[in-house]
Amino acid sequence: MDKLFNAMTREEKIYYEIRRNFERCGYLPFMMRKFEEYSLYADNLSFLRSEYIITFTDKDGKLLALKPDVTLSIVKNTKATKDRNEKLYYKENVYRLDKQSGEYKEINQLGLECIGRLDLCAVIEITELALSSLAAIDESYVLEISDMGIVTNLLKEYGVDKSTAEELFDKIRKKSADGIVGVAKARNLEENVSKILCMLVECSGD
Repeated sequence: MDKLFNAMTREEKIYYEIRRNFERCGYLPFMMRKFEEYSLYADNLSFLRSEYIITFTDKDGKLLALKPDVTLSIVKNTKATKDRNEKLYYKENVYRLDKQSGEYKEINQLGLECIGRLDLCAVIEITELALSSLAAIDESYVLEISDMGIVTNLLKEYGVDKSTAEELFDKIRKKSADGIVGVAKARNLEENVSKILCMLVECSGD
């Protein structure tokens, strides 16, 4: 076994270590085809990073797509319920449009999904797996964790409507304090809302 491990490339060793940690925590491998029915992605465009998807028609006239995402396929095929989790990991190629070059690229992805009822133990386990995965790649790493639920609850607390909330989320993603202040003034929001949101976008790890 040691000889086999030593014969691996650096990338293969990293994958072996990460996969071993996933399986140690009960995650099972998920395998999928290179393509799915296009309707799966068309119905979930808001989830995808881009609406540009490579499509083709099979011999029966069905519109198919080279997969731009793995999570949607896992959700489509999951056996999880509200009472029973399903823990899966994957190593797949996805096909996405590169915004810089304007060309489609094949990207190798390694990740996991814990679907179903999530408790604090599951969240801690996933966080620990993220740390061990980063450590397998390099000794020097930084893990930053954010939760947009904080912002969602804050806006609900102040009675901010859905349309305004979407505008604010756009500015928050861009980390634009000026943009947040501008939306808050245009929508006559309480000054405290923009102050808190501006403080949040300035928060980051070192």
